[in-house]
Order: sequence, then structure tokens, then C-alpha cells
Amino acid sequence: MFFTKVGLLIAWLLFVTSAMNLGIAFVALATGSAEEVTRILGRGPFMLIDANAKYLAIGVAFGVAAEISKSIGALRQAAVKGKVADQP
Repeated sequence: MFFTKVGLLIAWLLFVTSAMNLGIAFVALATGSAEEVTRILGRGPFMLIDANAKYLAIGVAFGVAAEISKSIGALRQAAVKGKVADQP
């Protein structure tokens, strides 16, 4: 279960940081302050959107994999205790 918890941590970190950067980039484009974002963050809004959309997708993929691992672990624990439900 260690890797499941690490996977969930990585998923949340990737998701939150990339969502914040995407928000910054979209607000910068909407307000017309793209030059300031480029000056502060070192990359333009379109480069931020491109990179962070990938990180957001990777974070979601890590989250899905970690949730699958968590449910498989729970099923395994239930099978060991003899409490498996809904067996066809």
C-alpha cells in the first residue's frame, strides 16, 4: 500500500500545481497581461498551457491508477478475511 499512497500524493501534487498554473495562464490571457506572466514565470501563457495540460493529464492518470490499486488492495483484504461480496 506504500506505492498506492505515494501515487495518490504524486497525483494530487501534479493536479493541484498544474491546475493553478493553468488558471494563471488563462487569467493572463483573459486580462491581456501575458507579458507580465512571461516576465514573472519565464514562459508565455501558451507554453504554460501546453506543459501544464500534460501534467494535469499525468496527474489524473496517476490518480486513476492509485484508486485502482486501492480498490484491488481492499478486495484482496476482503478475500483474505472471507468477506467477498457479490460473487457470481
